[in-house]
Amino acid sequence: MIDTILFDFDKTLAYMKPSHEELYISAIKEKNTKLFNFNITSIEIESAWSNWTYGNDIKHLNESKNEKTYHQLRKKIHTIRLKKIGVSKNIESIAERIIELESDTKYYFLYEDVIKSLNYLKSANYQLGIVSNHLWNLDVIVDNLGINKYFKTIISSARVGYRKPSTEIYQIALSQLQSKIESTLFIGDNLKNDYEKPKKIGMDAILIKRNSNIESSSYINSLNELINYTTQ
Repeated sequence: MIDTILFDFDKTLAYMKPSHEELYISAIKEKNTKLFNFNITSIEIESAWSNWTYGNDIKHLNESKNEKTYHQLRKKIHTIRLKKIGVSKNIESIAERIIELESDTKYYFLYEDVIKSLNYLKSANYQLGIVSNHLWNLDVIVDNLGINKYFKTIISSARVGYRKPSTEIYQIALSQLQSKIESTLFIGDNLKNDYEKPKKIGMDAILIKRNSNIESSSYINSLNELINYTTQ
């Protein structure tokens, strides 16, 4: 029986506006006189983590010792991406500006179905948590959105040193909640990180379709559908 529900954050509970790609464009415009057309694909975004990938795991424990060391890692990641899309001037200052922009709480917004569904789940005594490949200040972003009160734990890869789909990041959340893996449901938008890996390690899992193509038979279109899903 499910008694714990873990959520991804981006494109599950909240979204960025402008998008991450648009923040890159904004930073380049500010710091570089020459602007050109480019596209950052999801493959390029993840490939920037190749130096911290070990088999199926992505970890950066040394870089997550404190906020300063993680800031330097984040800067390296943005520098790698900028070079891949052809930026050659003012890379360091552009990377710093991207960090400022992506950390700004004003760019994050809740989906319309979030508050109603969280109220229901909280009233039904589910333990709730967030497990996300995210920034150092994820807790501040969540608090600014007014949903911090719903969650007993908020796990950001930036602070724990593991990125999904590393097994450890899920285990950290379960340990903090003192929950059993077989009694936990994971909800997110990424097939590999939020469905396949949670299922592989023994959780239940379901994907949420937020304006994206999902190749899975187990998905919901709105968090409001959890009311029916959890009472089955």
